[in-house]
Amino acid sequence: MQRLTINGKSRVLKITLAVGLMAGFGLASMPSLASSCKGQVESTCKTDASCSWVDSYSRKDGTQVKGFCRTKSAPKSTKASKPELSSASKD
Repeated sequence: MQRLTINGKSRVLKITLAVGLMAGFGLASMPSLASSCKGQVESTCKTDASCSWVDSYSRKDGTQVKGFCRTKSAPKSTKASKPELSSASKD
């Protein structure tokens, strides 16, 4: 049985594992990025200004989807309208 040394590939493996573990612990300590609307009941969802209730529906394939609460989409920015080109002919 060969003994793993700190040289060569085993060293790269150890460094990779260490970096992966540090990244994993860093992500685990971050505040939850999940929506505050997720999992709310209909009555609570409808009173929250940042949430919107989606009624239950059935998909084309017949699958029933239960109603759920979701985060409202961000308002679309209004771009300045482009000036319309004149259709008058040039002389």
